[in-house]
Order: sequence, then C-alpha cells, then structure tokens
Amino acid sequence: MADFAFEGAIVHSAEVRDLIPAFLDVLRTIAPQVAQEVIATHPDVTGETRATRTYDRWCRWCETLAAVEALAWLSGALERSAPPGYWFGAHPRESSAFGFWPDDES
Repeated sequence: MADFAFEGAIVHSAEVRDLIPAFLDVLRTIAPQVAQEVIATHPDVTGETRATRTYDRWCRWCETLAAVEALAWLSGALERSAPPGYWFGAHPRESSAFGFWPDDES
C-alpha cells in the first residue's frame, strides 16, 4: 500500500474549536470539491469567517448546534474521502487523536 500523506493524527483534541479548522484544512487538500460543498452548506467554518471573529466569539459559536452539525459534515466528508486501505476518525486507543488510520488499526 502506498503511503498516504495524512496517515496518522491530524489533530490531538476533542474540542470543536480545534477540530473544525483542522478537518477543513485537510479536506481542502485531499478533496477540494467536497470542501467547497461543506463550506456552501456551513459557511461559518471557513477561515475567512473565523478571522473576522474574536477568539471568544469563535469559541461561543463552536458551542452551538450549527457548529456541531458542521463538524459532523466535515467528519463524514473525511470518512468518505479516505483512500482505500484507510479509515478516518478517532484512534481506537487514543480518543482525542483524529486522523486517517490504516485498516489494520480499526
């Protein structure tokens, strides 16, 4: 199996405010069209929107249902974009390590 550039953890956090930007950055790289679809549906996830908010406002937004829905969309998009032989999600032995893992680590 060829090496996948994003194999392993892409973020070590369980905080929505950390997961959304990390997930979106990877999705923009591996599946730009899918990333655009997510952004069209949830425009608040974009870096441009985050940059216009204070950190406190960003953290408050990340506690909303809209943020949780956006995170679910991003997570699902990454799951569907995983290359053959990999799966996306929290590592089974380290629940705060989100990334792409070889099938043999499921």
